[in-house]
Amino acid sequence: MVKVYWIASYPQLESNVPHSHSFWQLLVPTGGDGSILVGEESYPATRGTALFAQPGIPHTVFRNEGAAGPPKFIDVKFGVEEERLEQELRTLGPCVTFTDTDASLAQLKNILTEAQFQELFSSEVINMAFSIFLIGLIRTHHGEKSAAFVQYEKAAVLDESYKGLPVSQLLEYINQNFDRIISLDDLSSFAHVSKTTLIEIFKEVYGSTPIRYLNNLRMQKAKELLSDSDISISEISEMVGFQSIHYFSRNFKEREGCTPMEYRRRHRDSRYITLENPITDR
Repeated sequence: MVKVYWIASYPQLESNVPHSHSFWQLLVPTGGDGSILVGEESYPATRGTALFAQPGIPHTVFRNEGAAGPPKFIDVKFGVEEERLEQELRTLGPCVTFTDTDASLAQLKNILTEAQFQELFSSEVINMAFSIFLIGLIRTHHGEKSAAFVQYEKAAVLDESYKGLPVSQLLEYINQNFDRIISLDDLSSFAHVSKTTLIEIFKEVYGSTPIRYLNNLRMQKAKELLSDSDISISEISEMVGFQSIHYFSRNFKEREGCTPMEYRRRHRDSRYITLENPITDR
């Protein structure tokens, strides 16, 4: 039904110029203070809303004057492969209010997690899950919601515990605190389990150790900032939780095969997690 080209979660550190593209874009505010101009109408980037930019419609994101922090978004760029679905999406308008913000954000965060790990059939899982997300918005718009979809939403927001480990809460903790120093002891204390148990269960659920997941997340955030901002490399190092620029640079080169500066030159306009065909216009 849909094909997700790219998905990411990031702070919009700088305003961008009005632009349009041939695909759909969904911007879901998760915090901060900003606004989105879609066509000639301005909308506040408020948590609990979803903002759609239809193909060919100019739009831009900007930080509000005097804002304490930049607006933060989950951003999805996608194509619609079914005419009826596209017609229904167009009836939603540029701004949609969630009936259950936590459920909607949980669905999108699950898709982000799937995109990050890129396991077998990830693209198919992501496209299916995002189709369900969009159908939920459309059903709500029509005042409908099937029992099956209600159960899906409930499952998405559960603070799931697996073998005594609060896996959902732990993942959320890491995602919200990756910019500071986090040790295995910190995670073990947060989850109220031993370090050995923490590693074993986390790896069983997510296919990665907690520290490897944390480092992967930091590198992903660093690459987004390198490719889409003018922030200095030393500041980026601090923003993504590294204690020194030297450790950050060495670690980055070991993982990416190039220095942060070289990566910035190569990927200046790209902060994409590409899932299908690469996007050439923004």
